[in-house]
Amino acid sequence: MYILLQALTLGIVGGLIPGPILTLLLISVLQGGLSAGIRAFVWAMLSEVVIAGGFLLIATQLSLSDTVFAVIGLVGGLVLLHFSYRVFQLRSVTVQNGEIIFTPTKIFIISGTNATLYIFWITVCFPLIWQLGATWGLVEAAVSYFLAFEFGWGSATFCMMLIFLFARATLTNERIMHKVYIFLSLVLAAFGLNMLIRAILILT
Repeated sequence: MYILLQALTLGIVGGLIPGPILTLLLISVLQGGLSAGIRAFVWAMLSEVVIAGGFLLIATQLSLSDTVFAVIGLVGGLVLLHFSYRVFQLRSVTVQNGEIIFTPTKIFIISGTNATLYIFWITVCFPLIWQLGATWGLVEAAVSYFLAFEFGWGSATFCMMLIFLFARATLTNERIMHKVYIFLSLVLAAFGLNMLIRAILILT
């Protein structure tokens, strides 16, 4: 259950951190209001589900040893610590308004070419799913983790879009948002250290 809570938390953190998907959603809101933002959100959510779901489908078909997942987990811990450092440096959410139309195809391309998404799922999510699968079974663990993560990511992303629409000053207020991002960076750092410790214990 702890791993599912961790999945939910990582999803929420992912939805709050500025990135390609959040940027395109905020730009869509700027250009077309709530209706355009919701359309972009639906397609962004669909692309996230398709890509991450495809990753999990492939992962559940692979027969990998505990050592392999421990090594991946070791890398994942370092990735989370790196993300933690990057998030710590954030001050606010800023978006430049421009004449950009995000069609469903463009949204899928943006998601599909998001290297951070691939790195995150391979190095962070897979080892946690494998860990949960030791007691639940790999398929059940993968589905449960996936649903928890995507629910957290979708909810946080949608809330950020609404905040930007109705209270943009909050997301661009450095005094407020820097404190939020410091907290999120500490959460990521804690998860990263936990992954590192677990991986080292398995490998030693």
